[in-house]
Amino acid sequence: MRKRFIITLVFAALTSTAWASLPKSFNDVVPPLAREQKKDLFRLAKKPGVRGDFYRLRVAEQFLKQGNTTKALRYTLKVHDPLLEFWKNVVLSEIDVANSKFQEVLVRLKKLPADPIPHISFGEGLYDNVFQRALIARYLATKGLGKNAEHEAAELVSRYPLDKSVLDLISEDDKNPKLTDLQKLNKLHELHERYKYKDIPGWISYNEVANAKVNKATKCQAYYEWANAHRIKKENLDLAAKALLWVERKCNDYWQAKALFRLGRFSSNISAHKPVEALEKLAENFPDHRLADDAYYHLWKDFKKIGNEKLEKKYFDKLMSRKKGDMKSILLFQMAQSHIKKKQFDKAAKILKKGLDSEPSGDESYPRLLYWYAKSIEPSSSKKAKKEFEKLIEKFPFSFYAILASQKINKPLKYQDLPKMKGERPEDSEDYFIAIDQLNKDDQHQAARVILDFLMHDKPQYEATNKVYLTQKLMESRNYRKALDLAVKHFNTTFYGPLEGAYDDPMFAAFFPQVFEAEVNKGYKRNKLPRGAIEGIMREESLYQTTAKSWVGATGLMQLMPGTAQMVMRKMTAEDEMTPDLTDPHNNIMLGSTYLRDMKDYFLDQLPLAIMAYNAGPGNVNKWLRRFGNMPLDDFIENVPYDETRNYVKRVLRSMVVYGSIFDEPYFTKGEFLSFNIERKQHQIKKVRRRRRR
Repeated sequence: MRKRFIITLVFAALTSTAWASLPKSFNDVVPPLAREQKKDLFRLAKKPGVRGDFYRLRVAEQFLKQGNTTKALRYTLKVHDPLLEFWKNVVLSEIDVANSKFQEVLVRLKKLPADPIPHISFGEGLYDNVFQRALIARYLATKGLGKNAEHEAAELVSRYPLDKSVLDLISEDDKNPKLTDLQKLNKLHELHERYKYKDIPGWISYNEVANAKVNKATKCQAYYEWANAHRIKKENLDLAAKALLWVERKCNDYWQAKALFRLGRFSSNISAHKPVEALEKLAENFPDHRLADDAYYHLWKDFKKIGNEKLEKKYFDKLMSRKKGDMKSILLFQMAQSHIKKKQFDKAAKILKKGLDSEPSGDESYPRLLYWYAKSIEPSSSKKAKKEFEKLIEKFPFSFYAILASQKINKPLKYQDLPKMKGERPEDSEDYFIAIDQLNKDDQHQAARVILDFLMHDKPQYEATNKVYLTQKLMESRNYRKALDLAVKHFNTTFYGPLEGAYDDPMFAAFFPQVFEAEVNKGYKRNKLPRGAIEGIMREESLYQTTAKSWVGATGLMQLMPGTAQMVMRKMTAEDEMTPDLTDPHNNIMLGSTYLRDMKDYFLDQLPLAIMAYNAGPGNVNKWLRRFGNMPLDDFIENVPYDETRNYVKRVLRSMVVYGSIFDEPYFTKGEFLSFNIERKQHQIKKVRRRRRR
């Protein structure tokens, strides 16, 4: 008994330390308290209903972090709304863990609700965090009772294989738990989704995937992900091909098409029959699939590379005969560019015209063809070129190339009449939505987001029955990322948005929300940037997510690296009210907009160059300036060698122009964008820098 008592005391101390080290469970509850709530937390916890229940739970968590379980329990027991029952039970369990009441935890959390649906919890996703905390509490309670916690450890390892805080919590005895078949495949999926392909080879074998007792849909995904990881690592390629062949034979169209494409790109030996057969089968059996276009493009490219003119022509003709897809447009643009550089505009125009016979693919490839076709015929017929520019503006007003066309013919783009978001409220949850409206009115957006997050898990059908209203409430609550996700699914497009039509649909407003208005306005006031620049950067960098973090450590709305943030922060004054927290919108927007202004100053007020430097660094932009010489800016952007930066600057400028027009503060005046001459500007930049060094 004495030994058990000592063990319990030691374990209680260890769990206390473990909780303190967990940013996602105890010490730093996700999401952290917003700046708007910290001062008023106790006052807000006195509010009635679900609004007050949210704050009562947050107060309880604050006391629990301080080790005051008595007050934590007092506030938790005052929570009564059934919507937050799961969260309440998790907090009660965390209190019991802190008090070594381990059996109560296992009874309370014996049956958990359904797993969080990943696509629901974009944005803040507190529900996901609460679910993770429930698994952690069960693990700690099981260990506290001296029981075998291998199953609980396996759940954590399979769901969160990359979460260091979770892995650090698990004891050495449980570091490598025996996973069930489903847990193994969950871990495989998590690693694959996070681009951790290098961690998959050697960890799970082909036979383990093959023998897993799971449903066919799960096995199709697992086979594909296992094969793709080994393909990237160039390990066990024979087995990887075998896995892809299984997917191609046994799975639905979605997985078949993906498997055929990977099989077609599996070997660099294009003379072998199987890769060619796989790509041809993909194009013939799935002609409307996005990858069918890629199949013919890669066949043409590979045969051109080895000098097989007959097969090169065969697949070029097949690609040219297609009416859908973007690879035809990309190939024709690449061919036309070589003639444009030589000022052979007639030849370029003939090539580009072929692409305009295709159907628009929904991305920028078709508007790009149209813009450069108009530019190519301009030397011989400015009247015809003007008609093509007008066509581009009318048909694809939200395209980057519509901006260029508007500059060419001095026809302003107007977006002020975007539809207003107004939908019908669900009757069966009226009280919750009233509470959400009140919280947003009081600037308590974090609480509104959390209640909305739990409500969407409780009533997932609202995504179909009340989509517009739900999207409206998400935007009002500052969960812009989730609102954008609903719009993407609604239009069956990408986050870039539909480029033609559908602009009168109220869901379109989610593509250009007016975000973090107070913080953004402070950024503009301090840094005197053109309106729309901050929103454009935030949209491209983080999709408006305050907690976004890249694999290299860039954080927050404007994706700042900690080192860059520290450098910029040294220039700030006390009036800026800065803290090091890059997930705080005020800090991130102020620092990010200041850095963008610094880049703009560095490149003599040329915002397109500043935007490139924000993404790729000023050193790379200087290198490109030296390399390309005398070149208009539209040519310069097309010649940026980094795909990411080239697309990035187009998207940011496009968003900037849309936002500037919405706010009736357009950035570009007549011809301003296209009048920039690289060679002249490079000379001026050097001259200014020499003067500064003196």
